[in-house]
Amino acid sequence: MCPRQNQQPTLPKPAVNAVPRGRSKLTPDKQLAARQALLALLKDFSDLLLRAGISAPEMGELFRLAFVDAAANATRLRNDRFNQAAIAAMTGLTRVEVKKLLDQKAVLPITAQPPRHWASRLVEGWRNDPDFTDRQGHPLALVAGRGNPSFAELVRRYSGDMTPRAARQELSRLGLIKINGPDITLNAENGVSTQLGIVHKLALTLQPVLSSLGEATTGSGAIDSLNGEIDLPHPLSRKLLARHLKIALPQFIESAQIAANGMKAGPKDRKLPPTEKTKISIICVNFEPKKK
Repeated sequence: MCPRQNQQPTLPKPAVNAVPRGRSKLTPDKQLAARQALLALLKDFSDLLLRAGISAPEMGELFRLAFVDAAANATRLRNDRFNQAAIAAMTGLTRVEVKKLLDQKAVLPITAQPPRHWASRLVEGWRNDPDFTDRQGHPLALVAGRGNPSFAELVRRYSGDMTPRAARQELSRLGLIKINGPDITLNAENGVSTQLGIVHKLALTLQPVLSSLGEATTGSGAIDSLNGEIDLPHPLSRKLLARHLKIALPQFIESAQIAANGMKAGPKDRKLPPTEKTKISIICVNFEPKKK
């Protein structure tokens, strides 16, 4: 899922005067580099979301809810009320949009009825519309070309402006359908649920990491990162690695503390502010070889 280095899209340079007062201004080159890095991260994340059947409008709605929630916590008044004007100024949304999203704060975003992916509407129609089910209510095999029941009619009725060919390709990519000659059948055992499980686990894993980063960057904290790949051919090695790291990590920390106490601090080190705590997150990802 790594983006190709020779196909980096060109982003417009943000205005330098957009940096809030009290913060050191970044040069346009640094701002652009940060935006490019963020875009590369979001491209990889979007690839995972697309395979899980999550649409751009649905993700956009979740992003807007998250932005408003974060801005609300940063601009909360002393009486615990929200400053809608400040939230609008911080997020770039209108006050009408902010009010609408704040009204949804009491409800989990996932229950706020975000825009549905056309594939979800199509599959639901395939399972419930009498024109596309048998007498027992099971989805029928549809005809790809002319005939009845027609896959083209299902697409026309439930996908919006999608063409039958494009819909067939996307549903096949998601693993939602099986194509056997002229017949198209609904695939009950598809990979979308597996991908959704991965997205769920990834979100639960990254949430405390991002929360810790937020705590570090609001003050004078610092972030050090280390990324690498190692060969662990045995299927149990990943679980054993995580178990050994959990045991060995306190020993590493103790050794670092002893070494730091015995070292003489340099001029730059003396200027570093004392830290209350350091959080360490280790994420192990198992890469399976691609099938040729």
